[in-house]
Amino acid sequence: MIDQVPETIQRMMDYFTAGQRECYLVGGAVRDLLMGRNPRDYDLAVSASTEDVIRLAAETGKNIAYVLPHGVVGIHDEDYNIEISPFKGTSIEEDLGLRDYTINAMAVSRTGRLIDPWGGQADLASELICALGKPEAMLLADPLRAFRAGRFAAMLGFGMEEHTAVALTSVLVRERLQGVAVERVREELEHTLVGAYAARGLQVLVDSGLLECKCSARTAGKTVTVAILPEVAHLQGVQQNPEYHQEDVLGHTLTTVDSIKPEIHLRWAALLHDVAKGTPGVREIRKGKITDYKHEVVGAEMAHRILTRLRVTSQVIDRVVWLVRQHMVLPRGLKWAYKHARDFPDRQSFNRAVSDLFELVRADREPRHLEVDQGCAEKFLSDTAGVPLYLSELAIDARAVVHRFGEGPQVGKIMHDLLNEVRSGSCPNNRDSLLKALERKAARKGRHKRGR
Repeated sequence: MIDQVPETIQRMMDYFTAGQRECYLVGGAVRDLLMGRNPRDYDLAVSASTEDVIRLAAETGKNIAYVLPHGVVGIHDEDYNIEISPFKGTSIEEDLGLRDYTINAMAVSRTGRLIDPWGGQADLASELICALGKPEAMLLADPLRAFRAGRFAAMLGFGMEEHTAVALTSVLVRERLQGVAVERVREELEHTLVGAYAARGLQVLVDSGLLECKCSARTAGKTVTVAILPEVAHLQGVQQNPEYHQEDVLGHTLTTVDSIKPEIHLRWAALLHDVAKGTPGVREIRKGKITDYKHEVVGAEMAHRILTRLRVTSQVIDRVVWLVRQHMVLPRGLKWAYKHARDFPDRQSFNRAVSDLFELVRADREPRHLEVDQGCAEKFLSDTAGVPLYLSELAIDARAVVHRFGEGPQVGKIMHDLLNEVRSGSCPNNRDSLLKALERKAARKGRHKRGR
């Protein structure tokens, strides 16, 4: 297996072992190599102090990107993410015994010897996520490890070992989670969301009750507890109109998450697109049928609150909220384009949002075999490509208006009037036609003044 390790990493291991130190490849890279994957993240454990690790890492000729408080040294490399750390304990076996799950508690020496004291290779073969040692004690050492169980389930598609699954529901673990920063929890959630088996990882978090837990956040100089994702957990068991969905809202949501492209804003949109279904004021029974009218409007408001609470970036929040708000209607015709072009600063942003919306609608409707694909998005964008949606797409700019009418608030109004004339088809979008339109406006303005 050591032959599969990139030469850059092998040379670093050679350098450390040449100094009579032990050096091992550890953690996720070993797991991934055993699974036939090509990892980009490589962790090395070395029998040296933090100071020696920093010095030796610098001597390898690589630039040090960062040094974490617990002694982990990050190496700058264009191709791989490399971290080097001193042994936790006095031996590699002791180091491995302090890790989270058995599949992450393996090491490989420079000679290729596999060190697997906790049976990680067997759990890989059984496709099980199994806690190291006593499951609850392992989780209490770092409660965020509970969310990492969901992350690994989403990444690998593995099931949970029985005792580990029970430990995830521990009351003590829930209490300790309240001291974990919301940013760390969100990071694990987002790793789960973009996993190849995201639905499986999210189901682990729902079944264990972890989404209904709280974590900590700093607000106005104070530390407060905030909810994680109870809104999603509560979708379990919420029935829908069987004419459209056979699954409950959670089941449909998880199917949509798995169906959509693994881009974080799209996965968040898929997770939250039906989050308002079943809520008071939205859920009604009309003529004996379940309805959730306007769930997209209420859902967009809920999505904004949830993502803000979880400290998601404002750029992602804006994209997700817009997608949730619009997901019930496919873009059709110029009227839709004119209306929603106002939501974006330029054509590039508009086109990107339209493509995202078609992708969300496709994933949402896929179980019902409704024909929505990327070709639909391409056709819509092609149909609207020749029509100006923004002032910047007019054949003249504001300078022509200023030249004819002078500066002032009227400039913006006149530019928008011209844009509307072009959209309506009453004026071609070329320089001569637009200048003539300006002259007509000036003439009308002159007649209006004389009439007064």
